[in-house]
Amino acid sequence: MANELPFNIVMVGTLPAGFAGTPQQIGEAIAARLRLQSTQQFATFTAGATEPSSDQGPWINNGVEWWVWDVDLGRYRPQTINLDGVADASIPQSKLAPGILVNPRPFRASSEGTGQSIAIEASGFGGIVDISMPTENFDPEGAYNPVTSTYQAVEAGWYVSGFFFQINNSSTNPGVSASMQIGIFVADATTNANLGGFVTTNVPSPVGNRWFLSSYDVIQLTAGQVVRLRGYAVDGTGTGDVDVASAGNCYWSMHMLKQIIA
Repeated sequence: MANELPFNIVMVGTLPAGFAGTPQQIGEAIAARLRLQSTQQFATFTAGATEPSSDQGPWINNGVEWWVWDVDLGRYRPQTINLDGVADASIPQSKLAPGILVNPRPFRASSEGTGQSIAIEASGFGGIVDISMPTENFDPEGAYNPVTSTYQAVEAGWYVSGFFFQINNSSTNPGVSASMQIGIFVADATTNANLGGFVTTNVPSPVGNRWFLSSYDVIQLTAGQVVRLRGYAVDGTGTGDVDVASAGNCYWSMHMLKQIIA
């Protein structure tokens, strides 16, 4: 079935008075004066490796990338595509490609610039404290708060969390290395509940009197949920403290692995 296009064929100008010619010449003269006029807003596009010097409609650069004319720049620029709005649309999960990400909202932070100490407990976990990670290495979407050392999940989804810590026994008020147990984990920032990424070490003779802890885990977060890192130290005696290395040897990063769309 043929579809009608939104165009009118119009003749621009008239044949000169007294025009005479063969049927072929008359047809060519009329054809030269015919124009297509759109009955609604319409735009064409151009393609190729050379950027047009004026607005020719959308330009497909090398046939693979859409560029648009920027009036302020007076030239073409790459088309900006913002997919944030897709998260608010009612799109069934079955309609999305497996593992599709609207925006993973990654961040990475470190302990550089802080000198935090964790008081050693004799037993139990009463001395669990929030871990400070005040230096942002990157956070393009502003999902991480370096003041509170917390990360907020903007969308519901499964998130990857990874961290590496160097914990030093205090040089002035050390605990008992032989019986030391240290733990770090990802916690909900409201309830302090352990969400995953839990790791402990109890190396009795740590090299240089320091311990190294690392974790990689996948956790499920709801939209708006805020998380942070927490840690503790226990040595059976309960005197002294351990220090979170402040020379940038402690890192925490997160990003969304897969969004949950109801």
